[in-house]
Order: sequence, then C-alpha cells, then structure tokens
Amino acid sequence: MIFACYHVDMRRWGPLAVIAVLLLPSPPARADAPLPKLEWDPAWHRVRPWEYVAGPAMVTGALVLRLAVPTADRNWQGGILFDDAVIDAIAVRGEGARHAILTMSDSMFFGAMGFRLVDSVLLPGLLHGSWDISLQMSFIDIEAFAVVAVVLWGSQIFVGRERPFVAVCRSDPEYAAHEDCGATDDWNRSFIAGHPAVGVTAAALTCLHHSHMPLYGGGLGDDLACGLMIAAAAANGLSRILAEKHYTSDVIFGTTLGLLAGYVIPKSLHYGWGTSPDSPEPGGLPAVILPAISGDRIGLFVIGRL
Repeated sequence: MIFACYHVDMRRWGPLAVIAVLLLPSPPARADAPLPKLEWDPAWHRVRPWEYVAGPAMVTGALVLRLAVPTADRNWQGGILFDDAVIDAIAVRGEGARHAILTMSDSMFFGAMGFRLVDSVLLPGLLHGSWDISLQMSFIDIEAFAVVAVVLWGSQIFVGRERPFVAVCRSDPEYAAHEDCGATDDWNRSFIAGHPAVGVTAAALTCLHHSHMPLYGGGLGDDLACGLMIAAAAANGLSRILAEKHYTSDVIFGTTLGLLAGYVIPKSLHYGWGTSPDSPEPGGLPAVILPAISGDRIGLFVIGRL
C-alpha cells in the first residue's frame, strides 16, 4: 500500500482545477463493465405534480427577495460564542493569499452548482439513456436549491449581520485599501453563509443520489463523486472564515441549512429512509482532498493510495 501526497498551487491553477474536478464525472467501477440500466425504484416517490409548480415558484420568489427587496440595515455586529476567537486564530489578511482563497471559494461555489447540472440533467440520459431519471433528479435538485435560496435571502431581509472583515476595514488603514472595504449593501449579508449552504446542498444531493443509484457504475465512481463534493464543501466553508466573509456561526447555520435542504428533505419526500436493494455496495475512498495554507500560499493536498 503506497500513499502519495500532491500539492497544487491554487493561486495559479485554482479556478481551473476546482471546476475541472467538480465537473468531470467519476469513472465507472470497472472501465470494461457496461453501466447498468437505471430505473426509478417503485418504492421511491416520484416528483409530484405540486412539486413541478412549487420548485420553480420558490426559485422565482427567492430571486425577487434577492433582487427587489433591500437587505436589512446593520442590526447585528460582531461574533458570538467562539466566533471572534476563531477569526483571530485563522483569518488571512494578506492581499494575495486572501484573493486566492476567495477565488477558490467562488470556483467551488459555481463548480458545485455546475456539477449538479451535469450530474442530474445530462449524465443519466447520456450515459444510461434514462431521461426519466434525469427529470426526477433535476427537479429534486431544483427543490433543494430553492429551499436554500428562500431561507438564505429571506433571512437577509430581517437579519443584517455585518461581515467580519468590515471591522478590520475601519480599524486597519492598510487593510482599508482592499476593494472589499468600499461600502455596499453586501457588508450586512454575513448571515446565513450562502457559499457553504450551496456547497453542502450540492454535496448532500450528490451523496444521496449516488447512494441510491449506480450512476457511475456503483462502487468507486459513485463514492468518489460523493467524497470529492464533501471535500469541496468543507474547503469552501473554511475559506469563507479564512477570508473573513463569514463568522463560524454563519457557516454552521449554512451547513445545517444545506444538510436539511440537500439530504433530509429530498430523502423524506422521495427516497424514503429505507435501503434500496439496488443501492451500490459501500466502499472506501481511495483519495481525500484537503485545503493547505502556508504563508502567502494556499493550495489543496491530495492524499491517497496508488
């Protein structure tokens, strides 16, 4: 058993690497094995007629909340419990490193949604010839992200929590030169953390779908899809704290929202809490991706077996 560790410089290759990792489908369990035919298990609940209306309606309502309703004025400032201690311990304020962290975070944010688009809308039909599975998965995903959007943007109408970096803009003349220090209504959108909420939702949906259907042939391919999305969501949440975009409590709320919207709700509405006889056998992950930060550099460590 040989363990290998690789370091990728995210300042140079971060956006392309993250998006590529998230968007490229995992390989089937065996390259020479045909992918099994996918069918919606009769024990699972199909998307109901009201859901075809509720999902797009919630998305529309969320966009109205975001674009047409103003953010609350600042009514919450500073951390709670361990928030300030965590920020003081791990915040990254060097301009280059902070920019790299935010670039990686945005790449994982958009990459996670892009992966769900490819994984649910295209692959079931293109790889398995099952556009019915594609329809079911797509609307389950729409519902999950709609719940996140409504709760996230709805909360920001009433809760105007100031982002952690704003206090640094006021107190540190050098930091005040950062472009983020130009006052905007985004200053008061710390609660709830949106990037982690979306990342966790995408990861939860990926693990849920792939644990019930062998979308990549079962075994290794499906395990990798789940594991990589979990790693991306964890790195995304950490990056928002490192860059002082959110407090730890914001990220915890966002993570909880993502788990509810991406796992608990769709499992309750569609898959149920039993085990499908066609579920792929559980297997171990051969690799793990972890964030790595040192000095003014940020990257990812890939640790696994060769």
